[in-house]
Amino acid sequence: MFSFSFPLYRILPELRFVQLPLRWLLCLNVAFALLLTTSSRAWLLRALACVVMLAVLMWVWHRVQPPWWDNAADVAEMHDNQQSGLGYEGTDEYVPTGADAYEINKDAHRVVFEQDGNSRIYITQWAPQSRSFTASVSHSGKLVLKVFNYPAWKVQVNGRPVQARTLEVTGQMMVPVDTGENQVRITFTRTRDRTIGGLISLGTGIMLLGWTFFTRRIPSLSEER
Repeated sequence: MFSFSFPLYRILPELRFVQLPLRWLLCLNVAFALLLTTSSRAWLLRALACVVMLAVLMWVWHRVQPPWWDNAADVAEMHDNQQSGLGYEGTDEYVPTGADAYEINKDAHRVVFEQDGNSRIYITQWAPQSRSFTASVSHSGKLVLKVFNYPAWKVQVNGRPVQARTLEVTGQMMVPVDTGENQVRITFTRTRDRTIGGLISLGTGIMLLGWTFFTRRIPSLSEER
């Protein structure tokens, strides 16, 4: 979950397609099942554990997996949308409060000028956490971006920070601009909750390492006595 693991997601095969790293825990269920069945010396308990896990597996197979809404055609469509740059449909749990992801026009441009008038937009960068472009407009107005207005986005226009607004219903970002050429840059920054979460994870890791070290030291000290 830390940023230094990013190269692994670029190098290891298929790992880049994992939506959430914690879902790799599903693969560890195999090891968990094996360790659970071998944790007891009694053959009866081992057999009972195997029967229970097989029953759970059969129940999930017939009751949980069939209602899954993504069939082969849906997966192929998502793949085509990714290859063409169209993007993918999100779900309500991943969008800002009050935004409706299904109301966004999939064919819309990345940046459009809301008001009537002449406008020329040239995108110089469109990365996941940093996006910049130049907008030349005939009069002041607002630019509508094909980006949700998350609180972590920070916007600068001609080097000055500005407060982005939110388009009703869709939750898209709106950037105010003046007449003429505007250099716009938006950056996804680290908010306070992400910083606190990182500190908690770091502190937990340090405590686990310390606990492991001291538990190994205790037996050695008792042997010396």
